[in-house]
Amino acid sequence: MAIEVLLRKSVPSLGRVGDVVRVRPGYARNYLLPHGIAVEPSKENLRLVEKDKAVEAAEEAERAKQRAELLAKIAAVALTIEAKSNPEGHLFGSVGAKQVADALAAKGFPVEERHVRLEPVKQLGEYEVVVHLAEGSESKVKLWVVDEVTKTTSKAPEAAKPEAAEKAAASDKGDKKAKKAK
Repeated sequence: MAIEVLLRKSVPSLGRVGDVVRVRPGYARNYLLPHGIAVEPSKENLRLVEKDKAVEAAEEAERAKQRAELLAKIAAVALTIEAKSNPEGHLFGSVGAKQVADALAAKGFPVEERHVRLEPVKQLGEYEVVVHLAEGSESKVKLWVVDEVTKTTSKAPEAAKPEAAEKAAASDKGDKKAKKAK
């Protein structure tokens, strides 16, 4: 059994403003109607929803403009992600959508993991990543996966110095003598 409701706000995977949709009674009664997302379809409500359509269209046009500007900026970006790999270039682990989204966020782009379309990368190299913000709004970003550089220090550890080795040996002899005396 289903009932018909008139949507006042767009709902993903259900419909857009002004659509008359069939939903389960509990969904309508417990969520859509109390939150003002939908109303019962009547002639008066149809007229009220026309105003909601105009507001929604203006808001969507503004969002589309912002998405287009963001995608134009994203298209000019090239990302470099460092990952540990073996000598053949195979990664220990993988680079996924989360790492790409984090790298974009670090550069100041408000992109979430769900916006990034990428199969996990398991080798070093250059890749093209699709950033999909909304239907018909997507851009491609160049992704470089490079080997993580391990940093070594030029200072030798204390134990490697000759004087330190002599002191350590002398203190070990003293400790052994102290233990034998007990």
